[in-house]
Amino acid sequence: MIQNYTFWYHHGERIGETEESDDENEIGEDDEEDEIHEILTDLHPAFNIENMNTGGDDIPEEEPNPEAKRFYSLLKEYDQPLYKGSKLSKLSTLVKLLHIKSIGRWSNDSFNMLLKMLKNDLLPDESNLPDSYYEARKLIRSLGLSYDKIDACKNDCMLYWKNDKLVDSCKICGASRWKEDKNSGETRLRKGKKIPHKILRYFPLKTRLKRLFMCSKTSSLMKWHHENKASDGIMRHPVDSKAWKKFDELHQSFAMEPRNVRLGLASDGFQPFGCSRTPYSIWPVVLIPYNLPPWLCMKQENFILSMLIPGSGSPGDAIDVYLQPLIDELNELWKTGVVTFDASIKQNFTLHATLLWTINDFPAYANLSDGLPLTNDPKKKIKVSHEKRGDNWNKKSIFVYLPYWKTLLLRHNLDVMHIEKNICDNILGTILNIKGKTKDTLSSRLDLQEMNIRKELHPKENGDKYELPTACFTLSPEEKHKFLNFLKDLRVPDGFSSNISHCINMKDHKISGLKSHDCHVLLQHLIPLAIRSMLCTEVRETIIELSLFFNILGAKCLKLEELEQIEEQIPETQCKLEKVFLPAFFDVMEHLPIHLANEAMIAGPVQYRSMYPIERWLYFLKLFIRNRSCVEGSIAEGHIANEFMTLCSRYLHTMETKFNRLERNYDGGAIESDGGLMIFCQPGKALKGGKTHRLDLKEMEQAYIYILKNCDEVQPFLEEFSQVPGDSSQKYSDRQFISWFKEKIAGLYEHDNSKKMEDLLTLSRGPMKYVTSFKGYIINGYRFHVQDYDNGLRTQNCGIVVAGETDEEDRIIDYYGELTEILELQFIGGRRLVLFRCMWYDVYDKERGVKMDEYDFVSVNPQRFLKTDEPFVLANQASQVFYARDHSNKGWNVVRKFMPRDSFDDMQKNDNDSEDLHDSIERKRKRTHTAIIPSTWRGSLHMNAKSKPLKEVLKDVPQGVDKSDWEWLETSTRNARNRSKLSMPHRTGSKPIREIIYELGGKHGNPPDMATILFETRKKDNKLLEPETNKKYDEIQELLQVEPSLTNIEVVERCFGPQSKSHVIGFGGGITSRDLKGGSAAKTALLEELNTSPKEKAALLEELNATRKENESIKRRLDNIEKKCEMFDSAIFRDPSSPPSSSE
Repeated sequence: MIQNYTFWYHHGERIGETEESDDENEIGEDDEEDEIHEILTDLHPAFNIENMNTGGDDIPEEEPNPEAKRFYSLLKEYDQPLYKGSKLSKLSTLVKLLHIKSIGRWSNDSFNMLLKMLKNDLLPDESNLPDSYYEARKLIRSLGLSYDKIDACKNDCMLYWKNDKLVDSCKICGASRWKEDKNSGETRLRKGKKIPHKILRYFPLKTRLKRLFMCSKTSSLMKWHHENKASDGIMRHPVDSKAWKKFDELHQSFAMEPRNVRLGLASDGFQPFGCSRTPYSIWPVVLIPYNLPPWLCMKQENFILSMLIPGSGSPGDAIDVYLQPLIDELNELWKTGVVTFDASIKQNFTLHATLLWTINDFPAYANLSDGLPLTNDPKKKIKVSHEKRGDNWNKKSIFVYLPYWKTLLLRHNLDVMHIEKNICDNILGTILNIKGKTKDTLSSRLDLQEMNIRKELHPKENGDKYELPTACFTLSPEEKHKFLNFLKDLRVPDGFSSNISHCINMKDHKISGLKSHDCHVLLQHLIPLAIRSMLCTEVRETIIELSLFFNILGAKCLKLEELEQIEEQIPETQCKLEKVFLPAFFDVMEHLPIHLANEAMIAGPVQYRSMYPIERWLYFLKLFIRNRSCVEGSIAEGHIANEFMTLCSRYLHTMETKFNRLERNYDGGAIESDGGLMIFCQPGKALKGGKTHRLDLKEMEQAYIYILKNCDEVQPFLEEFSQVPGDSSQKYSDRQFISWFKEKIAGLYEHDNSKKMEDLLTLSRGPMKYVTSFKGYIINGYRFHVQDYDNGLRTQNCGIVVAGETDEEDRIIDYYGELTEILELQFIGGRRLVLFRCMWYDVYDKERGVKMDEYDFVSVNPQRFLKTDEPFVLANQASQVFYARDHSNKGWNVVRKFMPRDSFDDMQKNDNDSEDLHDSIERKRKRTHTAIIPSTWRGSLHMNAKSKPLKEVLKDVPQGVDKSDWEWLETSTRNARNRSKLSMPHRTGSKPIREIIYELGGKHGNPPDMATILFETRKKDNKLLEPETNKKYDEIQELLQVEPSLTNIEVVERCFGPQSKSHVIGFGGGITSRDLKGGSAAKTALLEELNTSPKEKAALLEELNATRKENESIKRRLDNIEKKCEMFDSAIFRDPSSPPSSSE
């Protein structure tokens, strides 16, 4: 390769396209080095390391261009080994050590100590490992991105940049740009340089957007919004919103390129020193790329820090001064764009970007938008504190200089997080009458008196004091105790909320120290449950209505019709609040909910426009502060290092990173099907070890039949079995189906050895007798615990719900219960299934078992359970609920459903997939209910039938039972009654009569005579019991003695009369004249299949034993590896002079 050649990589030219390239010289010896190689290749797409020919002797004629120089420097570091003979390079080692420092939040001093220990005690003397973090950071700096420092006026008047870069004083206020000595008045110097009053640290946007596409791990994800648009009318992502679609409609040239980036801008100030007496506020500005999927775009790793606005105070309206560099860059990205390399398709393209909206709390909303949201005409005169003003605009926003800004449907978002926080604090402070937080004060009562309204609440003078009459919205002392005790004793599932009981003071009847998310949980979920039996109806209903409004608004998936309903309802709710609470209750935040539903209809789900992730990210920035004398610089340097380590984390597959670190409730992820049964491909993770024990025969049969009825691939066999002629009781017998299914699959497996048929064969053999039970299990994003283990915890994870059938009003009946046992069933061949054994509450008794109030809150009676033979459900069918004490129904529990954290709706299913999914759900619903109905209603049916005719009993379908299911039960009951009236019942059990004929000589073409058939099928203890049977038996014997040449069918017709072609009297349904004549080739094949079953079983058992031995061998090897890892960790991370801990 000619090193002085200038590569035109922006025009698509890559090394490897010239004739001189040599494909034989490749770099990369193992996976770990390939990770660093991949980073270099992505960051410098013009230079393909694998195709570089570094062995040439060409003499450079001129200096390499800057891009090539930078690359060769990196390549030199990449090729330099950590020490002589090491397979690890210096660069790869530093990347991984710095990653551990970043993810472990190590201090610089601790990292220096580690480097010193590694270099002095573990590595050879000639190692190239740097001596300090400072040197390590310099080595990897070229891989990271930089930021610009722009001086600013100390009064926030202007920036010293562009043409004003060399100006020494502010053009507006005349203040000096430089700090001066307080005593001498001279300009202060540091290392010979003047010190500015304020420095804006700006992080260029174009280079960071380019990196999203140059990185092969994110480039394809940046097109997710284009490839995954929903078509069902449900909004799950901003791409589904009216604002996004309208923008694409108005700017079609921008919309034609799916890689163009849509951004959101968020900003808020934070105090870097905690609770310091000296006020200091830093204002970061962050950009959010909405091109990414829902589970990524709001993650901190994908936020783009745009600038750090310096303190010490809030910039206020002067924030526009600091936003100038960003606005200039956004204009450039809109008009001309920037040439970018797309690593996913290996092509260059011109990247453009746009800003969709801003996200701020309400004070910053005013600074950025220059006004407040109004429902009336802004030109209309309004009275504020006896002053008049025509409107609420006070400046021209800098965002209007964006050419597309005026076309946006929603420019600034109201932050739901802060609105919920303020409303919740006001409600709790007022109903509990907490001093300093309540809005019911003497001043607010005097306001009522001045306005001459609500006279029953006017203060009453008592000497030199005032007495305040009790208001309807204030809880009594008993109700306060009851309310706070409810919250203190409440146990919620893992990850649902923080421990709110820590914020409750039962002695003083106070609640304090609530975080924003605590208020979110209280307002949407817990306050409505706690006040159901408290306060007057008017107050209670109003608060619950407000709670339901935020509950619907905060859903991850929004339906337009629901938003229209709550938009229509919220003005009425606001009016009810004004009728209940005092005027002082209504600060500005109480009026903002009236805008939220409309904003959601325009911009989509609120979680993409909320300050929750921004506030968490601000806390993360605060952790970068190492130097309290220069907090902005400390944060900037920490962010640059973290930015680089985040990039490297995307490539590091051999160690734990923030991208491959498992979530707390990670269930193993979706298991790809290997062509077998989907029921064996369910994710899940067991907790708390396991104990092996044996289920009794009845329990095993219950579990096995439930698995069969809930396996989609078994459904065709269930339908086929239902058509098999035979006695009705046998047709619907679970045991009969198990036997039939086993034989059926064994026959089919002879001609079909596919993976699916192999799994069906495994399933037909049934589970092993011994099962493993666990105390906990993670699946579907939920963490489940069995009831016995859960009782000792502060959380509640044993509540379970399974969707059932629909009632007469087309409402789904859910089955609520408590998890009592988690069982793992093992099948031959290593296949496993997890079942939940539950105690189900009685949801059919609408008076004593389950209730639903006017707010659709469901309460269950924990003392009443369903009497069912179906205690099991598949683990993947279960969702989690939690139960809270119901104050309005003593002794009952109210149920609360919730969605697991980090769960997202599957947006992409075509029409066929959706139809198949619906059919599958419907089949499961019917199967689940059909399994429960017989044990639930059969006893009631028999009891009523004693006093009423059967037809009359079966005529009315009970409430909560599906009509088709009831028809099945009706047929089964009628057939049982009919069998009891038979004068000649057979006694062959589950054995078909045709099989008896086959065994008595039919298989050899010599069927038994009719007298033998009658005796063998009706005998008990080797004799006939019924008089009618004895009479027919004697009649047949006499006939055969007179005419021995008669065939069996002729004997039947002589004794029983003419027979139909499909039925023979006296032998049950399904027996035909051909069956009475003898065996057939099909029966011979059936016998052969039955004989081969033991051989197959032996082969499967032999395979199982081999698998067990292999698993034991693997376990021993893993144990050895784990011991070696522990020794290595001990050598690196423990001081050699310190003794081992007791746990070791």
